[in-house]
Amino acid sequence: MSAPRNPKTAALEALIEAHVVELKLPTVRRRFREFAADAVREQQTPVSYLAALLDSEIAERAERRERRRLLDARFPIVKRLEDFHFDHAPTVPQATIAALAEGSWIDDREQVILIGESGRGDAGSPRPGSGRRGRRRRRTRRVAG
Repeated sequence: MSAPRNPKTAALEALIEAHVVELKLPTVRRRFREFAADAVREQQTPVSYLAALLDSEIAERAERRERRRLLDARFPIVKRLEDFHFDHAPTVPQATIAALAEGSWIDDREQVILIGESGRGDAGSPRPGSGRRGRRRRRTRRVAG
C-alpha cells in the first residue's frame, strides 16, 4: 500500500509525465519517482538527482541502440565473452581468454590466432572484439579458414 500523496506532488508528477512523453524520454518517465525517492533519502542536490536521471536515460538509449543495430544487421546470434560457458568447454583456458579479453594485444598491434578442430567450436568460441573492447569500437578482424 502506498502512502497518500500530496495533491500538489501528484499534479507535478502528472506534469512531468506529460513533458517526458512529449520529449520522448521513456527512462525518465519510468524512473523519475524512484530516483527522486533515492535523492531525498541520500540528501542529494537537485543537480545530482537530475544528472543521475539523465545518465540513466543515456545508458538505456545506448543499450537499445546497440540491440537495434544488432537486430538490423541480422547477425544469427550475439555472442559475448561474458556469456561464454567455460564449464561446457573445459579445454579452453579461462585465464588465457580473460587475458585476451583485456585487449592489450590490440593496443600492441599483435595478432591472435585461435586454432581448434575443424567445424567445432568456431561458431561458439569467443571472438576478439566481442568483449568490452569490442563495444569500445575497436576494429578487429576474424578470419575463418
